[in-house]
Amino acid sequence: MKEIKFLRVIFLLLVLGIGLQLTSCKYYRSSGKRDNYSQITEYPSAYSPRNNHYVLHYTDETVELKNVVIDRREKTLSGRLIPFEGLELEYYKKINPGGIAKRALFYEDRYATNQVHLYLNVPIDKERPIAVKINLNDIKQIETTRNAEFLNFLVAFGVTSLVAGTVLTGLLIIACNCPHVYINDGTSEQITATLFTGAKSAQLERHDYKVLPDHFIDSANYTLRIANDENENQFTNVLELMAVYHDENTQIVPDKTGTLYSIQQAVSPTRALDNNQRSILNKVSINDDYAYCFNADSLTNLSEVYFRFNTPKNASKGKLILRLKNSKWSGLVYNEFSSYFGKWYQQWQKNNNNTPREDKLKWMREQGINLLVDVKTPQGWKNIDAVDLVGDINYQSLVIPIQFEEMGNTIEVRLSSGFMFWELDYIGMDCSEGLPLSVQKLKVVSALANNGRSFVSELNKDDAQYMIHKAELSSTQISFEPIRTQLGKNRTLILHSKGYYTDNKTYSGKINKAELNKCKAPGGLSRLSKRLYEEKIGDLVIVD
Repeated sequence: MKEIKFLRVIFLLLVLGIGLQLTSCKYYRSSGKRDNYSQITEYPSAYSPRNNHYVLHYTDETVELKNVVIDRREKTLSGRLIPFEGLELEYYKKINPGGIAKRALFYEDRYATNQVHLYLNVPIDKERPIAVKINLNDIKQIETTRNAEFLNFLVAFGVTSLVAGTVLTGLLIIACNCPHVYINDGTSEQITATLFTGAKSAQLERHDYKVLPDHFIDSANYTLRIANDENENQFTNVLELMAVYHDENTQIVPDKTGTLYSIQQAVSPTRALDNNQRSILNKVSINDDYAYCFNADSLTNLSEVYFRFNTPKNASKGKLILRLKNSKWSGLVYNEFSSYFGKWYQQWQKNNNNTPREDKLKWMREQGINLLVDVKTPQGWKNIDAVDLVGDINYQSLVIPIQFEEMGNTIEVRLSSGFMFWELDYIGMDCSEGLPLSVQKLKVVSALANNGRSFVSELNKDDAQYMIHKAELSSTQISFEPIRTQLGKNRTLILHSKGYYTDNKTYSGKINKAELNKCKAPGGLSRLSKRLYEEKIGDLVIVD
C-alpha cells in the first residue's frame, strides 16, 4: 500500500506522461554468460566503462585498444594497441559466431564479459605501431556483450552525429519509438523519418510535418512504408503528401503548424555562446552534421545557448531557421528514469492517461524535453515557441517566425534544452519577404497493411478513424496521388501526419523513491541526464 500511495503522490507532482519516453530508444546487443567465473576477481558495476575491453577486428587479426580518444572534428578514433588475450574472445565467438546483425540475445548473468568489438573495413599497418589512429568511416560494425558499457561509443557515434557515413550494421541498433517511415532510394529501403514523435498519449495527439527526400525528381509516383518496429500501439489519423514547387536558389521549410516559408537570404549568427560563455559558432553556422549537443559543463536546470543576429534596418519580422534532431542519448535517460517505477510502470502509464494535456505540455517544457525558443526584449526574455520533438533518425529543418519588437539592428535568441536532449546542427535568420508558392496536396490512394487490410479511408480524413498498428498488424505500404511536374522548378516534398502512440514496456522490481524524488522540480530530468552522462562515459576522451 505504501508503494501505491507513493506512486499517486509522485504522479500528482510530476505529471509524468511525457518524460523522455518521447524519444525512448531500444538498444540491441549480443550477450551471454561466462562459464569460467574464477578468473573474475572484481565484478564491475553497471556504469563502469573503464572495465570494458575495446577490441579491433581487421582481416584475420584481433587486438585490444587502450586509452581510447575520439576526435569529433577529425572524425578519428585513436588509442594504444595491446594483444587481446584469454577466454573472453573464445567465449565471445561461441555466443556470436561470425557476427549476428539486428538480433538481441538477452542473458541475465551479471558476470558476462564486458567487450566492445569494432570491425574495420581496412587493415592496420602490419608493423603494428603502439599508437594508432582510425578513421571512423573505416568502422563497418560495432558489437558488444550485454554487460559492456558501450554507451560511450553510443555518445560518440549516435549522439554527436560526428560521422554521417559510418554504417553500424551490427548489434548496436538504435530505433527511436513512434511510427517509422521507410523509403526506397532505388537501391534499398531506408528508414528516413518518424511521425509525431513525442505524442505518447491520446491527449498529446498532434500534427507533424517532415521534409522527405525526393530520390526520383522526374517521377509522378511516391510510395513509402509506415512501420511499428517496437512493441507499441500506434494510431495514425491523417497522412498527406505536400509537393512544393520553387526556384532552385530557394529552400522551403515548414513551421510546426504546416505553414511554409521560402528561405533565400539566411545569415548565420554573429555570436553563439553556451552556458560557459564558450563560442559554438563553428558547430552551428553551416549544415555539416557537426552539431552542438547542449552538453554544457555548467548548468542549474537546462542547457542554454545564446545567439546574436544582425538584422536589416526597418525589418519588422524574421524567420529563425533551425536544423536539428533529438539525441539518441535521451532515450537512454528515459529508460533509466522509467525503470525507477519498477513493476508499477504500466500502472503509472494508465494513471497518466487522465492527466490534462496542458499539464503534460507544461512538464515537457520545464524539463527541456521540448526545445524552448526565447527572444530578448526590453522587458527581458520572452518565450515565443516550444519545438515539438522531431525524432532521432535524421536532421529536420523548421522555421520559428519572429516579430521584431524595438530591438534595433540586432536580435538575441536563446535556446534551452535538457542536458543532451537535442542536437543543433544549424541556426540562421532570414528576413527576406516570402515568395508565392505553388503547393499540391496529395491524398493517399493505396494503404495496404501487412495483413491485407486497406486503410485509405482512415488516413484521408481528420476524424475518429485511425490506422492502428499493433503487434499483429505492424506495417502498411502507402501510395499517393500522382505528383505533377513543373518545368523549370524544383520541388520539395513534405509529409503531413497526425496521430499518437502508446508503449507496452514493462519493468520489474520496486519503486526507487529516492531517484524519483530527485526528478520533481523543473530541470530534474536534465540533471539526471548530466549525472548519467558523467557516470557512463567514464574515462573516454572526446575531443572537439
